[in-house]
Amino acid sequence: MATSCAWSRARGLRFRRAAPDPSAPLPLSGAALECLAIVAYRQPIARSGIDHIRGSASDSAIATLLERGLIAHNPHHLLVTTRAFLELAAMRDLADLPPLASLDEYAEMPAVSSLGV
Repeated sequence: MATSCAWSRARGLRFRRAAPDPSAPLPLSGAALECLAIVAYRQPIARSGIDHIRGSASDSAIATLLERGLIAHNPHHLLVTTRAFLELAAMRDLADLPPLASLDEYAEMPAVSSLGV
């Protein structure tokens, strides 16, 4: 593994740390994972649709997903998942996505406060 030197001027210390592995995938933030799931299940979808579902702005998360090639714009400028997303998720096509739980199932779940948490 390649290493690079790093210097700490504040303490005058010299140490070595491993250089980041360029082939290792960078982790996605929680917001990026939320956006990716929304696009996967609701595609094609507009940015405003993602923002509406999440309840907050998603510009940075969407930019990260576009940069990494996990989502793209279709000809109508709506967001869709890419082949890279399918490969990352080890799926052949979108039919391999697990089914979403229905809202009825969520209504039957006990509230967090009743769980003693």
